[in-house]
Amino acid sequence: MSAWGWSTVSACLSALCLVGCSEPPPPAPSAVIRACPWSLCEGDDFATSIHLDATRSAPRLTLVEAPPDPDEPPLKIRWSFAGSDWLFDEDGTADQPDVLVSMAADRPLHVTLVVENAAGGVAQALKSISVTPLDEAGQCPLPAPVEDTTDDCLSIGPAGL
Repeated sequence: MSAWGWSTVSACLSALCLVGCSEPPPPAPSAVIRACPWSLCEGDDFATSIHLDATRSAPRLTLVEAPPDPDEPPLKIRWSFAGSDWLFDEDGTADQPDVLVSMAADRPLHVTLVVENAAGGVAQALKSISVTPLDEAGQCPLPAPVEDTTDDCLSIGPAGL
């Protein structure tokens, strides 16, 4: 190979190293959604509040739930929604770790939680709030919503599976 060919190969390898040999990615956080209730009856029409809780999310990826470390900076939280019409209850915003939403319940509500740790690592969790059809008498067959302080609520994410 000529000197020109080697210099071209060397330049290409240097460029690849600049792209591929940079710093490792930041450590990933754990994104966990706790939803209570996790299903509403068809036609709920914003009557029932759904508690969405991201406080079990962690700054580092973990498969075992652990209490938050008070020395870690707080996670950046971002909720987004698709599907059924929805609205925040009680002045909620998309950047709070703990929110109440209600929905029309004409179709499922797809909830996405994105968390970012102080190092810039990002993770997301997805959850659908299902819609249960009414029974033959036109009544809701679901039990009354439980207090979300129990473990009857559904957690989705690395620590909640």
